[in-house]
Amino acid sequence: MNILKNAINSIAIGLEDYQSRDERRIISSTRNIYAGILLLFKYKLCKLSPVNTNDALSKQRIIPEIDKTGAIIWTGKGEKTVDARNI
Repeated sequence: MNILKNAINSIAIGLEDYQSRDERRIISSTRNIYAGILLLFKYKLCKLSPVNTNDALSKQRIIPEIDKTGAIIWTGKGEKTVDARNI
């Protein structure tokens, strides 16, 4: 599942939980809506990241590399992505 679809699904489930008559679902609602919004931000950062940078703007770790032309490009490393504080 891609990040945008995951974001939309999280928000939709959060709204369903919010509409539930079970008062305990409000915690799940808050958690899912928060996660969905965070995923929307990450999706946008991926879209704004330059080509061939491994989605640098969405990664926690970014390192400089020299490309074939000698220019410095910033490349995202690892699997960890930014959190709300980093965004």
